[in-house]
Amino acid sequence: MRILVTGGNGQLGCCLADALPTNWQIIRLDRQQLDVSNWSSVKATISALKVDFIVNAAAYTLVDKAEQEIAAAEAANITGPANLAAAAKLNGIPIIHISTDYVFSGLGGETSLCENAPTGPLNIYGRTKLFGEQAVLKACAQAVVIRTSWLFSEHGNSFVHTMLKLGLERESLSIIHDQFGRPTYAGDLAQCIFTLIQQGITESNVYHFCGDRRVSWFEFATHIFAQAKVVDKRYSSLELLRINSEQYKCLAERPKNAVLNCEKIYHERGICNSDWKNALSRVVPLIISQMNN
Repeated sequence: MRILVTGGNGQLGCCLADALPTNWQIIRLDRQQLDVSNWSSVKATISALKVDFIVNAAAYTLVDKAEQEIAAAEAANITGPANLAAAAKLNGIPIIHISTDYVFSGLGGETSLCENAPTGPLNIYGRTKLFGEQAVLKACAQAVVIRTSWLFSEHGNSFVHTMLKLGLERESLSIIHDQFGRPTYAGDLAQCIFTLIQQGITESNVYHFCGDRRVSWFEFATHIFAQAKVVDKRYSSLELLRINSEQYKCLAERPKNAVLNCEKIYHERGICNSDWKNALSRVVPLIISQMNN
């Protein structure tokens, strides 16, 4: 199996490379190596590489900046996925496209959201990701969209990295307590993708895959620092303070309860949720070690 991963140097791309099955090949291309918004480049590259599968992890993910850099967000999140899906169809190969919980408004209370729940993004990032999903499913009949949430790993940058860094710089941190989601270990998402590839993709579909426990950002931070204090005593005196969304000023509105329901992928594919607390216990010491080196 020969797989092309766009956005290949991000968290997911690195985790896919870490867990690659024996005798499989992975080609990871970043933005400099392949501009997915350029149709000519996408068409020529995929034709030349002769891959069996495409995983699109490339995206514009700067949620607040997207409110001002709309063209850049549209190029990466709409045009790029459309180009990749069109090239996948042209070459007769399947594509897996990674999307987000931000395609939902998260205004429906504590009910978790199934794949067919009404969407309603609150910001430019979520809107462009939704349009990107639609473009992929329209362009290629062998396309799967995976919506995930709150991705973290030992690679790249994530909320976990940010918390651990700020925790050494400040005496206290103010964390939002009224936005909820399910953290997802990127290594578990990588395994989910490998399972889908092994099982085969013959028709278009949308799946949710994320963590198995719903928490607020504040609760997630609490779990992060509980692990961190075991590894590094410098975190012992850190104080965490609860704030609400209105107290945290930012350009883009965030969904308060865009919690994904993952029952469909379990019933149809036998894939279980990410055990994020278990993964976090491994990831936090790794990140702290990286920071200390």
